Amino acid sequence: MQFLGYHVRLRLTEPRLIVSCERERRVVAEVVLTFIFLLVIFGSTSKQAPAGFAGIPIGFALAMIHIVGIPITGTSVNPARSLGPALFVGGTALEQLWLFWAAPLAGAVLAALVWKYVLESKE
Repeated sequence: MQFLGYHVRLRLTEPRLIVSCERERRVVAEVVLTFIFLLVIFGSTSKQAPAGFAGIPIGFALAMIHIVGIPITGTSVNPARSLGPALFVGGTALEQLWLFWAAPLAGAVLAALVWKYVLESKE
C-alpha cells in the first residue's frame, strides 16, 4: 500500500518479531508481559477484590501490555490469538510460532505459581 509516497505494510493482526531485538529479549518480553497480565487477572478476580470490577484492571493491563509489547514482538500474550494468523500467513510466521506459544505458557505457569505460593491470601 502506498501512503504519502512511502510503501506501508499493515500487519495489525499478525504477531511478528521485530528484527532489532535479540531472540532472548523477545522471549523475556513475552514471558514477563504474560506473567504481569495473569497476576492482574488473578488479583482482580480473587475473593478479596471488589465484585463486578474485574474487567477494568484487566482491560487496562491488556492495553498497557500491548502498548509496551507491540514494538518488541507484535505482542501475543494469548497463544490461540497467534495461531490463526500464523496459519494463514505461513512461512516466517509459522517458524516464529514457537515463541508465541512457549513464552506465554511459561509466563502463565510462573504467574500461577507466584500467585498460589506467594501472593494468594491463605484465608
